[in-house]
Amino acid sequence: MRLLFWNIQKKDAPPELSAFCQAKSVDIVLLAEPGRQAKHLGDTLTVSGTAEYVRQVQRTELFEVCSRHATHQMLSKHDSNRFSIWNIKPNVGADFILVVLHLQSKMHAKRSDQHASAQLVVTELQRVERELGHQRSLIIGDFNMHPFDEGMVAA
Repeated sequence: MRLLFWNIQKKDAPPELSAFCQAKSVDIVLLAEPGRQAKHLGDTLTVSGTAEYVRQVQRTELFEVCSRHATHQMLSKHDSNRFSIWNIKPNVGADFILVVLHLQSKMHAKRSDQHASAQLVVTELQRVERELGHQRSLIIGDFNMHPFDEGMVAA
């Protein structure tokens, strides 16, 4: 399974993205801060004769998620304005939990706010892990923190 995360900073995805995803056999594309054209990302990524990318609907506009997996293979377990949690059921191999996040930047939040946001992600992830009965979890995204910031270390 191959995943691509990219914070495109409110721009539209470059035209080369489709060719890259096809060449690297990317299964799930996760874009943070997508531009206006992102709602058409699935169509942009899909090349004739290949597996179709399907746009996964979510509550936040901070992410755009497209997947080659059928809707029943990507089950939303939590959706909020800063992070989403999915139960991914690939065709081959064990299912796993995918967390995609984009936490507040230091320009708009105090360290204590960042720490609280990270703790919220951890709490919700632990709830989903208990619900699903495993800890095969992957967290990917823009944490907007340094590796040794309190929010990263405590989480």
